[in-house]
Amino acid sequence: MALPAVAAIVAILGVGADQGFNIAEVISRNNGDDGDRRSLVQGYCNLCWNQLKDYDRLYLTVVITKSGNDFELKYQQGGYITFITLGGGGYDVHFVANGYVKNNGERGFENWCVKGNHIQHDNVITFD
Repeated sequence: MALPAVAAIVAILGVGADQGFNIAEVISRNNGDDGDRRSLVQGYCNLCWNQLKDYDRLYLTVVITKSGNDFELKYQQGGYITFITLGGGGYDVHFVANGYVKNNGERGFENWCVKGNHIQHDNVITFD
């Protein structure tokens, strides 16, 4: 499994290259390939959030969306981290702030998960 883009992690979190590499390793090591997809997505989202917490970057929110589903994601800070495979499905991982994600398709943790400073109203999650 290739590591997520260390440069993206370093730029978004504002950490050193060694710390960015360590975060990328944690994320790639925990990339699950089977099991209950809902649980995998929730667990992976929590794992990413704990990485942000460990580096005191709690102003960011973890957003994981199922690739190919109809999502609208707008943000002012942060960005795309990596693509992962969980339970046979592909997901995009973002660390973002000041925006929202709108799910125009099916809800449920197998389709999206958000962890951080956010508020959900129906299919729209806003984050500071």
